[in-house]
Amino acid sequence: VFLDDRDVGAHSYRFEGAPEDFSVASRADFKMKIAFVTVFSYDHEADERWVDGCMVSLRSETDTNQDFSVRGERSPGGFAVETGDGGQTYDVDCPWGFAYWNPAMRDRAQLINPQDGKLFDVECSELEPRPLSVGGRSVRAKAWSLQGEKLDLTLYYDAEDRWIGLDSVVAGGRMLRYRPHPDDPFYPG
Repeated sequence: VFLDDRDVGAHSYRFEGAPEDFSVASRADFKMKIAFVTVFSYDHEADERWVDGCMVSLRSETDTNQDFSVRGERSPGGFAVETGDGGQTYDVDCPWGFAYWNPAMRDRAQLINPQDGKLFDVECSELEPRPLSVGGRSVRAKAWSLQGEKLDLTLYYDAEDRWIGLDSVVAGGRMLRYRPHPDDPFYPG
């Protein structure tokens, strides 16, 4: 993960199970230092379980300027979420989080934010393909815009529809960029 062109950390995803019933563990650790002083840090851990293409449970802890804890479970009435602000149930048949790794996310109209447990409307639209710098070389990428309340992302996928990048404008007009690590088995090298 880069802030502008500066390496600030990593966000990893680990999958276990079969395509119809699997778990994904997401871990993010970002730190921005200036003159040996940490001016920004973001630590996020999320564990999700997916069955038949739907998220059935979510557990997350996030430590940043504001701390968050989220617990969510699929229930007969939708998806029940508990946070430090209380609980609520979202009326969704097949809940999804920010599953960038699954190109079908682009067809979703609502997503649950694993950081704070909030459900919000999103719209994804295809952009013109473009070159993307990955590991010092240019890769032709399919680009998609993901928009929502306080959300403005550009997602990138390779020719086989594998997720290979994300760009997001953050506070101060800076650019947060995700690119695959060279050790990633899907690294477009």
